[in-house]
Amino acid sequence: MHKTLPESADFIEIYRSEERKRMFTKILTLMVIPDQNSSDIRVFNLPPYFMLMGLLFGAIWIGLFIFFAWGYHSKSVERSKLEYARNEKALLTHQMDMLFEKVDSLKSRVEFLAEQDKALRVLADLPAIHGDTRQVGVGGPAYSTGQYVYDSSHPAGSPSSAALDIDRLLREADLLKSSFQEIEITVTEQKRVLDHTPTILPTAGYFSSFFGQRRDPFTGRHQQHYGVDIANMSGTSVHATADGVVSCSSSDNDYGRLLEIDHGNGYVTRYGHLQKSLVQVGQKVKRGQEVALMGSTGRSTSPHLHYEVVLNGKCQNPLNFFYADVVVD
Repeated sequence: MHKTLPESADFIEIYRSEERKRMFTKILTLMVIPDQNSSDIRVFNLPPYFMLMGLLFGAIWIGLFIFFAWGYHSKSVERSKLEYARNEKALLTHQMDMLFEKVDSLKSRVEFLAEQDKALRVLADLPAIHGDTRQVGVGGPAYSTGQYVYDSSHPAGSPSSAALDIDRLLREADLLKSSFQEIEITVTEQKRVLDHTPTILPTAGYFSSFFGQRRDPFTGRHQQHYGVDIANMSGTSVHATADGVVSCSSSDNDYGRLLEIDHGNGYVTRYGHLQKSLVQVGQKVKRGQEVALMGSTGRSTSPHLHYEVVLNGKCQNPLNFFYADVVVD
């Protein structure tokens, strides 16, 4: 019969103890050969625990090296990040300085435009924009004595104050834009009205008779003369005194060959005793355009132009409308 090994815990413990003793009593031999052809060989007998201690110390040194190397690397990364942050801060500071310079320049330009706006409104005969309205346009009660007032949450020189400045300037620009548009509309309308208002002499020559009571050259009696007479040679050019549309071109016993131009806004001008009309009914004419030739047709004693200005059906004194005493050639 085969003899069985005991399987108790005591036997296993004894076996392991014997194995440990044999391990620590073994000798490890280390041979050091300096050169392949050298006979100087050194032999070291080392106990196993010595090698274990060496491995332990080696592991400690490697761990320390890794620890310090990682620390050095981390500090280098932090220094790089700090340097990058400093450079970014310097760049942002420079950009902010440039932004504030541009904002200051924009402020000056807006202030200049505001002064121009005031002058143009005077020339356009428009009421000045009230100070309160201008303040509402640039920020309301926060705008005081030409300077924007910031609270402690928006210190001067900060990005938030720059944003408020830009917002203020944008609103002021919108206000100026609206004002300039109003001025443009008003001036355009004024120009249109002026263009359609008789303002120049209709022809070259000398005044032979004026508006008002005069002695009629045919009857000798005093009667109302509803225009002015300008004498010159037959064939002298007659010009439209304002923009308009030819409304009448006819002949009768009093005016002779007659031309009427409707200028709108209630204005009509009449040109009598013409030799010839150069335009047709319905034709648009411009101020200074040649429309007829002077003659002596109808009740006329010599070549001249009878010129009338009618406003809303009533004859006016043409002399009150001559802003320029020259004829446009």
